Amino acid sequence: AVVSTQSTGSIIAVSTASIVITFGLYIQLWKKAVIVASGRDMAVIMYLGMICGLITSASIASTPESGICITIQIASHLLATLTIAPLLVKISRVLLIFKFPKKIRTKIKYFKGKYAYLQMLAIMMPMMISLLYGLADPKFRFKVYPKEQGYENEVFKVTASCKPKSYALVYFLLGLVIGLLFLATVMGFLTRNLPDNYNESLHVYVCSVATLAQVLCYVPAMILIPGQKQVFALAVMMSLLPATINATIFIPKIYMCLTTAPSNVYKQGKVSIAEAQ
Repeated sequence: AVVSTQSTGSIIAVSTASIVITFGLYIQLWKKAVIVASGRDMAVIMYLGMICGLITSASIASTPESGICITIQIASHLLATLTIAPLLVKISRVLLIFKFPKKIRTKIKYFKGKYAYLQMLAIMMPMMISLLYGLADPKFRFKVYPKEQGYENEVFKVTASCKPKSYALVYFLLGLVIGLLFLATVMGFLTRNLPDNYNESLHVYVCSVATLAQVLCYVPAMILIPGQKQVFALAVMMSLLPATINATIFIPKIYMCLTTAPSNVYKQGKVSIAEAQ
């Protein structure tokens, strides 16, 4: 069966609504201990990345044209950049605090925010270079190309699509995303059982696993699924990625804020996650 534009639009709408509602609650709980301790600056960056994912999804599902193609290229890069980098910074910070010797752990305090921003910038750099190079080089820039062949048994025919002449940078970005998510998954696995009341590293681990699984599932789908169904599959995946991050990272924080006393948040002996901020 062919996935319809209506069902794709419904998925995008539900993902958008959940993120908007969660963001509104997040702002209302802005000064709560859980929100402060987990890093509000990283949260804002990740929300921007999720918005870029929704823009990408809506653009993919719309009629291909020059502006839409460039929007897809920019927004998809920003989705990967603004969500994966903070995710890695969060989990690596927890790993350093709780799994490294005290001598190394105390040195982290001298870096504080600078360390996080430099680390995030280093992770972002390859993806941003890929984006800028892709926009500058005509063979990597997304343009509207007519389909060379049609597909039978489809309700919705694809007459054109957004794609580059060369997929080298697309494969590079996809490989980089898979590698970084795998790294986040490994670090999340090492810190998944920290004995604190709200273990954010466990949620980062679940988020990394779920996101990595979605990306890995799409790779064969991109090759095997033809025509309009492939377009819808990509649009759905791009809307599910932000929804997954929202469900695994932000909704548990809001639930914690609404149900737990501040005195019971983020305690682990003499070291707390809040000390890393």
